[in-house]
Amino acid sequence: MTANQFGAAFLGIALQLAIPTSNRSLLLITSIFSVVFLLFLNHSVMWEEGAKSRIRADAGREKYSPLTGLKIGIAASLPNIILGVIVAVTFFFNRLTEIEWIGTISAFMKAIAFLWQGMFIGIVVTIDASNHYLYLLTPLPVILAAFLSYWIGLRQWTLGKVFKLKKK
Repeated sequence: MTANQFGAAFLGIALQLAIPTSNRSLLLITSIFSVVFLLFLNHSVMWEEGAKSRIRADAGREKYSPLTGLKIGIAASLPNIILGVIVAVTFFFNRLTEIEWIGTISAFMKAIAFLWQGMFIGIVVTIDASNHYLYLLTPLPVILAAFLSYWIGLRQWTLGKVFKLKKK
């Protein structure tokens, strides 16, 4: 899932570099596309993990645990969580104390978060580019989608079953 994060961030940055800075709506659309792409990649990984866990649980080799997807999502989003907390805390302390080196750390960490979470940049810029606290929210879609995808895989639900024609 970390490789998926890197790939989606690279895709998001590449798409956003091709857009003029004056076109905010296209920036938002490419950012949403990049996030959906990340969630799709993670869905396939987490669905497969959930399906494998279901097989092992049915065979008695593993305990049935639907919260495993949530734990995996949190573990995979740990770099995003840490970056978001550091960006928000250093920004808060910089505003509170106005110490120059804290501002430098805040700007540096925001740049790293910008690169690592490149797929979210269009969304963040559209909402409020100056709000450093939005970086705390970027891990949430990945965590929730990982939980949901694992749970769907655990239930072994597929989209193909919904669209198959039933025999008479």
